[in-house]
Amino acid sequence: MAAASATLEPRVMVGRLELSLSPEGLRRYAPLLAARCGLADVPNSPDSLSAAIALAIAQAGGLGRPLVTRSPAGPRTPERWLISIDEADQRAREILDLASRGGTTRAAPRSGW
Repeated sequence: MAAASATLEPRVMVGRLELSLSPEGLRRYAPLLAARCGLADVPNSPDSLSAAIALAIAQAGGLGRPLVTRSPAGPRTPERWLISIDEADQRAREILDLASRGGTTRAAPRSGW
């Protein structure tokens, strides 16, 4: 009966999550994510980070479609890594909240996107 109740667990949909990381924040978050997923290599590109986040969400039984983009540093702007997860649930939010353990801000939900 416990298995049946687990499949009926209501999902809390968050919507779209966004998190912006500095290179220092990424250096703290990526190893935490790799360890959580059991990855041999730490993600170090937008594609590998997107794949690692998708894997972590799937392993947690969550929902969400991650996309990672990187904005290069310019003369007046620092380099940033933007992580967004569309159609995210609470478990996907927990994956991004790993970043707060590395000293960055908590993932902010965005509605109306």
